[in-house]
Amino acid sequence: MKKMMTKKRKPSSGSANAMKANPFSAIMLINNPQEYTERLFSDLQTRKKNISFDAKLTMINLITRMISVHELLVLNLYPLLQRYLQPHQERVTVILAYLAQACHSLVPPDAVQPMVKTIADTFVTDRYRSGSN
Repeated sequence: MKKMMTKKRKPSSGSANAMKANPFSAIMLINNPQEYTERLFSDLQTRKKNISFDAKLTMINLITRMISVHELLVLNLYPLLQRYLQPHQERVTVILAYLAQACHSLVPPDAVQPMVKTIADTFVTDRYRSGSN
């Protein structure tokens, strides 16, 4: 009985534990991530009308994860994300998350500044709306 209990307590070695430790392990193994990410981004730009919006968001998610893990520079991505930052956009919070995911210390401030201005102009207001007064 004690042997069975110790067997249950031992963590299983394998990819399941590795994935729990580092969810980006497959992304870390990609050979030449800059070229791969640029190719994904060019595919996204050329197939704009042929794929659904959810497929575009999935591609953007992969691209921004690659950018964050490998600290890549794909400067044309930020204007693309800026176009999707509209108040009527249903998935605007997802797009904001992808934007935050794509920012790291090597991204020049000039690339991010127009997006911060768009966010401030579109989503921030100086009007105070009183609740129950």
